[in-house]
Amino acid sequence: MSLKLHQWQRDGNALPKTLGEAGIANVDPWGRPYVYLRAADASRSQLRKDGELVPLNTDFDLYSFGPDGVSALSLPAASSRDDVVRAANGAYIGLGANY
Repeated sequence: MSLKLHQWQRDGNALPKTLGEAGIANVDPWGRPYVYLRAADASRSQLRKDGELVPLNTDFDLYSFGPDGVSALSLPAASSRDDVVRAANGAYIGLGANY
C-alpha cells in the first residue's frame, strides 16, 4: 500500500487526500479500514509517535489496527504492539512492537 502511494507520487501527483482518490483499496487483512493521514493535514497530536513521542513519519501515516482492532497513537502502548505501521517515511513497515 505504501508502495502504491509512492508510485502515485512518482507519477507526478501530490499525496491524495484519501486512499480511494489514488485508487487504493482501504481494507486491511482483518476487514477494517487502514488509517491514512497526510502529515500536512494533521496536527502533531494526531500523528503516530515512537517511544520518544516523535512522529513516525513526516509525509504521511499509514497503519492498520492489527488483528485485535485496538490501537493508541504511541507505539509503546500495549494496544499498539500488533498494529502494522509504516515508519521512517516508509523505511520501516511492520509490527509496532518491532519498531
